[in-house]
Amino acid sequence: MECKKCGRPAVYVDKRSGTALCEEHFREGLEDRVRKEIRSEGIGKDKRHIRIAMGISGGKDSLVMMDLLWRVEREYDVELIALTVDEGIEGGEYRRRRFDLIRRIAQERGIGWELRSFKQKYGFTLDEAVVALKGKEEPCSICGVLRRRALNDYARELGADYLAIAHNLDDEAETVLMNVIRGDSQALRRSENYAEELTAFYVPRIKPMRRVTEREAAFYAYLMGIPAEEEECPYARLSLRDEVRSFLDTLVRDHPAVRDSLVRLGDELKEKGKGLSRSRCASCGYPTSGGRKYCRVCEINFAVKGTLIGANQEG
Repeated sequence: MECKKCGRPAVYVDKRSGTALCEEHFREGLEDRVRKEIRSEGIGKDKRHIRIAMGISGGKDSLVMMDLLWRVEREYDVELIALTVDEGIEGGEYRRRRFDLIRRIAQERGIGWELRSFKQKYGFTLDEAVVALKGKEEPCSICGVLRRRALNDYARELGADYLAIAHNLDDEAETVLMNVIRGDSQALRRSENYAEELTAFYVPRIKPMRRVTEREAAFYAYLMGIPAEEEECPYARLSLRDEVRSFLDTLVRDHPAVRDSLVRLGDELKEKGKGLSRSRCASCGYPTSGGRKYCRVCEINFAVKGTLIGANQEG
């Protein structure tokens, strides 16, 4: 099969469009999509120096994002910082191997690496939180809430103008479908752009890979020699997201564009939620939703620390 753009041997076929591409045009296509995404956020328009903190977990997608941004940022006055948050997951060599991998890939590209942790931020690890809230919260839900806040606050400490998250097209589609299943209209309409009085709390988030599929990211990693840590998080199989992912994978076989449709729906709903005012947490002052007195981070914080204190007193 030949590349549609140049006639050279194709190495990849897009299942959604049937387009065949050679290695060069496949890579160029991904870079163009990343470039378009960051330009849509205004990066590079005013020629000022920009600092982007990248949330790097050490998984395939975050390492691919780091490589793609490293290649694209040369066109702009951009400084990249790799930011990793250690959630505190024990067992095997899961995290240590990932940290070694992040350090090496960042050094090879001349990118600074910052390592922080849940323990530093909250005073407890994810493992401790899961035990304390056993049966009350999904591990992935706890982690998602705490990790999102930690990345934001540490990016702000580092003076970042933007926080880049390695969510790909599959991730974005899964999130929309999960919120539909949960009936969470607040989450469906929640925009990254808050009302002006709340913007001081947040480093603007960008998702450079939100138009790149999981399959494309995996193939790019293979072409570029980016090693992928095969061992998944021990909590991954306990999540609703894992079930939704399996369902979507099955659906996409007969309907290749379904992920794009879900993301388009999510974007339309978020557009309607732009600028909506939100109340503030009575404890930390961050935005809350759903009529909560406290934000989700503080709710988890209170519950975990209350359980840990009670356990220590009993001991």
